[in-house]
Amino acid sequence: MRQRSRSTIALAFLALVGSGCGPAGGRPVALFGEPEEKQLLRIQIQNNNFNDATVHALWEGGGRRRLGTVSGKGSGIFTLDWTNTRPIQLEIDFLAGGECTTRAITASPGESLQLTIGVDESSVCDATN
Repeated sequence: MRQRSRSTIALAFLALVGSGCGPAGGRPVALFGEPEEKQLLRIQIQNNNFNDATVHALWEGGGRRRLGTVSGKGSGIFTLDWTNTRPIQLEIDFLAGGECTTRAITASPGESLQLTIGVDESSVCDATN
């Protein structure tokens, strides 16, 4: 677990199952050679902290991608191409210093994840998986 500053805060990382398991969930089905719709993972981030936070997605096999920056007291929505069900972690790097990594959560294509960055400085980011 990495802890580098007072600004390390509590995180809630939840999978929202709203997209369903198949075509009945609202995703179109490819017919007769039509290209399939890209399979995406949607990540919503609410930053309740005063510090700006840069967020990276991490996944097995050394995958890493910068999602973007969420300003203090702001929010952002990011998407990733996501073709398999697999674990994902989010790394949060605060502009004012300090960083932490969430615990791994299994995500499937078409799902939405929600990350809330809290203001409580006495809590820490959970980096176990």
